[in-house]
Amino acid sequence: MHQGKFRIYRNLHKKCFSIQKYDASKRGYRLYAHEKEIYIPAADFKVYAAGRKKVLLEKSKNVHAFIICNEYLTSLPKKRILSEIYYNPYLCESFVRKDLGTPIFYATQVVLKENKCYFADAAKK
Repeated sequence: MHQGKFRIYRNLHKKCFSIQKYDASKRGYRLYAHEKEIYIPAADFKVYAAGRKKVLLEKSKNVHAFIICNEYLTSLPKKRILSEIYYNPYLCESFVRKDLGTPIFYATQVVLKENKCYFADAAKK
């Protein structure tokens, strides 16, 4: 189990997930690891509005949407995956439950694999 304050995003170039860890001495997040599969016991979904606005104006990609958590595992437990979660800056302002089409801001038991995000249990925070 990795513990700390993490931000995770899908790395389009490496086709994996990039993990940033908060470094208090440097007062910011720094690249910590790259992983293909991640299990997160509890996560917040955050889209930075300024980054999304820049994407919409410039039509160029930049990292501005994150899964934020305090711990994660790189081995996936046997969990029943209920639904996919996605984010598209051109279609929505937040992460969205694919099954319902509704915004999602918090979920428990998040699974990242095959370059996609899924949850086993979710609720609005």
